[in-house]
Amino acid sequence: IEHVRAHNVEHVYKVARVKLADGTFVSTMEHPLKKLGGIFSPELLARLLCLKYDFSMPENRQIRLLAREGIHISNTTLNSYIHNGIAKLKEFMEDVFKGFVQQAEYLMVDETTELVGIETKEGKAYRRKYLWAFFAKHMKMVYYHYNNGSRSSDVAKSFLEHFMGTLSTDGYTVYRMFDGEDSKVLHIGCWTHCRRLWVDALPS
Repeated sequence: IEHVRAHNVEHVYKVARVKLADGTFVSTMEHPLKKLGGIFSPELLARLLCLKYDFSMPENRQIRLLAREGIHISNTTLNSYIHNGIAKLKEFMEDVFKGFVQQAEYLMVDETTELVGIETKEGKAYRRKYLWAFFAKHMKMVYYHYNNGSRSSDVAKSFLEHFMGTLSTDGYTVYRMFDGEDSKVLHIGCWTHCRRLWVDALPS
């Protein structure tokens, strides 16, 4: 097995600032990595994210690793680039994450209330709205779904439209739509919710 050592290439661009007739200034070219918020290419940024989140390498060790390869940056700069990279990933990862959860063979579902900031005629206010949690236990993934604070059956029906696995829920009547003979979902009860009824009944 042969190891081919990785190498980094620094690209230097000469950019001029031109003053226009109206007194404003423009550059002769856009920053090629402006959308990433730094000087690291997508490939290098992806490598650093993998080192941090997949191999648990802290940023101070990444700084030392980069220095060995000829890249000298501060911890603050690296931290800023990594956060920019995460922000960009979030823009398209949600649909991928959601898809994995929807394809799970076993889901635990529940809905709860949270304070949500909404715009009213009087300004911004906080109201209790419903938030759905779809937990793919075997995959260790949970997807939180917010649909205008609704708790209606349409929310669950839309999210689980193509689900064909086992669904664990409490006794909320909305989930009865999965109990039909022609249902492709195996609907089971939640022992935690069932146990709570017994615990609450003990004092009486």
